[in-house]
Amino acid sequence: MAKLAELAREALASKLESGEELRSVGQFRTGPIWAMLLLSNLFAFALKYYYAGVTNKRLIIVRLNSFNKPIDKENYSIPLTDVELKGNALMVKLPDKEKPVKFEMIFGLQKLTGMDVNEFKTAVGAR
Repeated sequence: MAKLAELAREALASKLESGEELRSVGQFRTGPIWAMLLLSNLFAFALKYYYAGVTNKRLIIVRLNSFNKPIDKENYSIPLTDVELKGNALMVKLPDKEKPVKFEMIFGLQKLTGMDVNEFKTAVGAR
């Protein structure tokens, strides 16, 4: 079975431009996680999951369905100047939103996922 990092890299590979280098990948979620924890699966529909990749030029975000497969219609290409790292979350200025959207990191155990949270943070910070 492929590690999560490999699946993320596959999903993001087709979004890369010529000469662009994928520096790090991660998995993220948006939505009220506290509501789901309090009220079980009643609010699970409010959570959305994404793969994100940091390149030498930008942040690429790809929405996932419930089977961790990319959804083609919800993809974003964001300049790194519109991305702010706050703890274990990214505050991202999306073109269709007035306020920045909070993407919370879901990295899990590096040995299992292949994703390195420190590598991702460093890649976001290297503009």
